[in-house]
Amino acid sequence: MTWMRLNERLLAFLAKGLSIHVGACDAHGQPELARALAVRPEPDGRLALLLPSVPGAPLLAAVRATGRLSVVLCQPTTHTAVQLRGRDAVLEAADLAQWPELPRSHEAFLDEVRPFGFERDFTAAWFEAPEAQMAVLRFVPTGAWDQTPGPGAGSPMELYAA
Repeated sequence: MTWMRLNERLLAFLAKGLSIHVGACDAHGQPELARALAVRPEPDGRLALLLPSVPGAPLLAAVRATGRLSVVLCQPTTHTAVQLRGRDAVLEAADLAQWPELPRSHEAFLDEVRPFGFERDFTAAWFEAPEAQMAVLRFVPTGAWDQTPGPGAGSPMELYAA
């Protein structure tokens, strides 16, 4: 299967210091939520999410059971937010050596929340987890929606480059 490349607007947004929340429902419809630490566009068009597996265990079990997930990415200083969905998510162990995005994501997120009075000790509680407790979710985005508060909230967004 050949996947398409995300459009430039979404790729630029993914590079910001984002708050990343992943949601899924298990096979019985029970919702689960976890915070991801970094997002990375893959060369084949998939997205990869890095998240701690201990607090994310119920979410990871739900995704493992259904393959479905929803990701809300929000830039704290502007409240710009995008929701992405996927139906084919797979769970993998994390190799942090393959995630140079993690320290960049931490620094960019810190820059985003610092104006609100949050410092490194606050963000470190989220971003510093042992490698053995990290997991990766990979999926093909199947839809995108504007979740920024205002009149456009909920509107579909172009996902792929033309």
